[in-house]
Amino acid sequence: MTVFKVRRDAATDTLIKVEQTLNDGRKGKFFNVDFVNTVGETGMNCAGISSPTGRIWTAEEWQVSSNTAAANFLRDTTNFTIDAPEFPTLDGSVIKKFQNLNWMVEIDPKQAKAIRKQYNWGRLFFEGGAIANDDRTVYLGEDATPGLFTKFVADVAGDYTKGTVSYTHLTLPTNREV
Repeated sequence: MTVFKVRRDAATDTLIKVEQTLNDGRKGKFFNVDFVNTVGETGMNCAGISSPTGRIWTAEEWQVSSNTAAANFLRDTTNFTIDAPEFPTLDGSVIKKFQNLNWMVEIDPKQAKAIRKQYNWGRLFFEGGAIANDDRTVYLGEDATPGLFTKFVADVAGDYTKGTVSYTHLTLPTNREV
């Protein structure tokens, strides 16, 4: 995933890519989001969602069911230790590397780094979703049929680390009339 800063040239009404220096010292116009050193890599980032307050998540779309399958695109397939104090039931758990794929991942686009995997929203073929204006209700969908439609309701608006998740199984009509 690549991020970059733009500004609008008022005279020509065009967008101009802006040179910048990130907090970690990287300089330039284009920056790869650091997933490796923050959340342990991602698999096939796809669309995503943004909250009413501007927070951004990227979706991990490809379903990966083994370390062998993950080896085709991961740099490292050793076991992964979850470092997520905001999720105490998982923090410190050691899982297979492929099990750390297929989550929604919050990112900081201004600093080009991942903030957290949203372990409490479920693990799916995520495509994207939407966050309601109440800043509590998150709707997520996967890129498949049959597929799952997920709803997460945060206990507190803007704090997506605690809440309730529910799933609905969906099958689109074969003739694609919706």
